[in-house]
Amino acid sequence: TVDTTATSLGNLFYYSNVTDGLKYWNTSSATLVSASLKFTSITTHKGRLWGIGVPNSERIIYVSKLYDGTNWNIAVDPTEDDPARLTVQGSLDQNLTLLTTFRDLLIWGKPSSFGGIYGSRRSNFTSRSFSETIGTAYPESVQDCDGVLRFLGPRRAMYEFDGQNIKKIS
Repeated sequence: TVDTTATSLGNLFYYSNVTDGLKYWNTSSATLVSASLKFTSITTHKGRLWGIGVPNSERIIYVSKLYDGTNWNIAVDPTEDDPARLTVQGSLDQNLTLLTTFRDLLIWGKPSSFGGIYGSRRSNFTSRSFSETIGTAYPESVQDCDGVLRFLGPRRAMYEFDGQNIKKIS
């Protein structure tokens, strides 16, 4: 009865929910990575795992070490490959509801705003807000339809995003 989010990185299948934390499966057994990383959404993007929804950090995107979904510890003197945590802009009183990939972007969303993360190295991760008024509280509605990202937005209107522009379609 608990919603579970999942993705793969390398030869491992990672999954998480708000009860059990982050685990991986290697085709023969399941291993607990972290009981405290209780993600509501995870995805793979540019060789890293990305996660949102950790209790008491609902506005932060967690980023794993490059090619290592088991390492989430922030280093004192980080390298380009080390884990990171990104706080994104948008409605500051709203939690992240969406984390997905679209084209070469990692897309994040809140009920009233959404944006994307650019970059592939720790030092050049950059967040950009595409809208401060349009977002989604319905992450299950987000779909890539023929090269545009469509989703159910505020007041249950449908929107589409082409990578640069957003427009209402209903």
